[in-house]
Amino acid sequence: MKNHEHQPPIDQYTLENINKFIEQEGFKVARLAKRLDMSVQNVYAYLRNERKGILEFSKQLATVLGYDETYFMKENFTLPYNEEHVRQVAFSAGKNLSSEAQEGFKHLLKICDLYEVYSLEV
Repeated sequence: MKNHEHQPPIDQYTLENINKFIEQEGFKVARLAKRLDMSVQNVYAYLRNERKGILEFSKQLATVLGYDETYFMKENFTLPYNEEHVRQVAFSAGKNLSSEAQEGFKHLLKICDLYEVYSLEV
């Protein structure tokens, strides 16, 4: 039988994975709450480990973001993108973005986030 004394519980690393993901991807909690059909306070409570059921929350979050239910439950979790990866995908011609283009790209992403948060159904 393997000794699991030194392994963190799945709840702990799942929550750490979710928080790392949200931070790197720049998601706003209000945006996630809207997509999860939850209050902002409930989402914050999960993220601060103040509510039970982090694994169920993890499944819901992964599903609404288009990932497999167990996406955040991996102990050896790796974040999907970094800034360099985004540049490579968006500009696959191999040219680096100028500082002005990087700034414009960041503004465009912010506008997209704001649109999702505040858009009204037509």
